[in-house]
Amino acid sequence: MLVASPALSGSLPRIFFGGDIERTGGRLYTVVFLVLSSLGMTLNTILAYKTLDDLATMQNYTGMYFLWMLGGLLAGFGICTFPMISNVLFWSKIENAGYS
Repeated sequence: MLVASPALSGSLPRIFFGGDIERTGGRLYTVVFLVLSSLGMTLNTILAYKTLDDLATMQNYTGMYFLWMLGGLLAGFGICTFPMISNVLFWSKIENAGYS
């Protein structure tokens, strides 16, 4: 689950929000998902620096698994931005070409 969590949080919302981009534009979704992704990467970076010294001794990290998984889930939201960015670029090129 720990390794698959970013892929899950990156692919499942893409199904729901990918179709909504044509109606809403996707700008808000892109900003929200990139902020969530940045928070997840920041959380994982803090966890890595906090536990870096203890990894050599292989101590048991009770309760840290949930935080690592939460960071992975949040970081995976960056994957969702691909269809949004490509659709926004596609529609902006059509509008700029005068086909709107």
